[in-house]
Amino acid sequence: MNKKALLQQEKSSILTLLAKVLAPMSLGLIEQSLEFPIHKKTLHRRLRALIEEGVVNTEGEKNNTKYYASKDKNIPKSVSMEQTEDTFNKGLETKNGNENKHPIFSGSAMSLLSYL
Repeated sequence: MNKKALLQQEKSSILTLLAKVLAPMSLGLIEQSLEFPIHKKTLHRRLRALIEEGVVNTEGEKNNTKYYASKDKNIPKSVSMEQTEDTFNKGLETKNGNENKHPIFSGSAMSLLSYL
């Protein structure tokens, strides 16, 4: 998955979480509630981008800032509310097709190693 698609998926997941939870959430609570690990600074950058796009609003200041999804239903096309299909393991097959040739690693491990 390229960086742009990953960024869009992260923003979509954050927006979906905020839309589900009707109460404003702190940065730490959002970080804990997401299904994937994300650094606080990265999360903060994603939230700032969503605020600039007008789909997330804030209340409070500095350490007391809470985030919530905008009530406006005009969500930009750059952030889709739909969860895209998970493509994490797609396209990671080995090139030779015979996955059981390696004496130590399994076929799935070789598939992941070919990605690196």
